[in-house]
Amino acid sequence: MLILVIGVSLAILILPVIILWLSFRDAAPIESNSSYSFFHYVEAFGDPSIVRALSNTIVFTLVSLAVALFFGVPAAWLVTRTDLPGKTLLETLMTIGLLMPGFAGAMGWLFLLHPRIGIINQLLKGLFGLADAPFDISAPAGMGWVMGLGLGPLAFIMTAAVLRSIDPALEEAAVTAGAPLRSTMLRSPGRSSTHSAPVRSSMSLSAYQAADRSAMSSSLASPANRLDSSTRL
Repeated sequence: MLILVIGVSLAILILPVIILWLSFRDAAPIESNSSYSFFHYVEAFGDPSIVRALSNTIVFTLVSLAVALFFGVPAAWLVTRTDLPGKTLLETLMTIGLLMPGFAGAMGWLFLLHPRIGIINQLLKGLFGLADAPFDISAPAGMGWVMGLGLGPLAFIMTAAVLRSIDPALEEAAVTAGAPLRSTMLRSPGRSSTHSAPVRSSMSLSAYQAADRSAMSSSLASPANRLDSSTRL
């Protein structure tokens, strides 16, 4: 079994290594003789559309990550560490949110905040006499907001699972001993090695999911912002 796991892991890891190796070759992959240089990288990053695609993807990923952690991690703490009324309902709603199709949520936000047809934008333009729509859900930051809301339940579930595995008596003892809240959160026994793990894991997985699903947001993007690293490359 161990040999099988090692074999599969090597097969997965060797693919990006091969791609990285081929990226430095000047000749075609089937040609045996080739020189190595940064020509392909210079050509790629010299294209303004590539640079714009990468910048859109970075903004999209960072906003998605921030929104997912902003909603997911505090919600997990409230459910596992407080007697918040209705926390069972909150946990249920978070779990249901993880199962909702992303396309449905994207279309809902499109009808609300699209610069041309968004209901909220049209309402605000009529009330305040605005020439342009105040919100643009089709911009990279707007798409990141929608994706972050979709990833929030994922951050919630991962964080809540680890918080439940840690004895809250450790935190209560630290507070009773007069430790500041910051020290309690960062230095309680088992927290530095375990408690920070869900946040790191949520950040890593949410960032990966946001970058990986960036092509799905093409339904939200305007033609000017439609390029991202996955669709362009």
